[in-house]
Amino acid sequence: IPHQTIRRYMKIHGHYLVMKKSHKSFLIHENSVKTLNTIRSLYAAGKTNKQVDDHLINNGFALNLDSGNTHEHVSNVVSGGALQDLKNDMNSLHEKLNEQEKFNRLLLEKMVEQNERIESQQKYIDEKLTKRDELLLKSMREILEVKKINSPVQQQEQQEKKKWYYFWFK
Repeated sequence: IPHQTIRRYMKIHGHYLVMKKSHKSFLIHENSVKTLNTIRSLYAAGKTNKQVDDHLINNGFALNLDSGNTHEHVSNVVSGGALQDLKNDMNSLHEKLNEQEKFNRLLLEKMVEQNERIESQQKYIDEKLTKRDELLLKSMREILEVKKINSPVQQQEQQEKKKWYYFWFK
């Protein structure tokens, strides 16, 4: 297999190969040679990239995950059933996420509605307090005016009510 073809296989299907980079070259583990031959035969049969991946998954080829260290690889066989289970789980998570988003929208609408109600109530309360204060001030002014008017009359009445002997001692 030409090195350019192997590099292309490594780029597209590298997660099925156990390899290690050494300077500018790659070292491929001997267990991955079978995988490379299978990939080569599938492409020779006219399969597409997705079809090759599906074949590798369904036939139990090891899915190699890089653990972060360039010298260590973690191999794990992932079956088609396990991938289908993961896909089903993801779909259920998407459904729950959509339900949560709907709930959040409804909650937000309720909060906006409640805020509008509170604002209208506060406006009503403020108007009523203002009217009450105006009426209270008006009534106090009237009372003061009445007292001012009655004040000279009251003083005169008080003087008239004085006992008769006060007239002699002025």
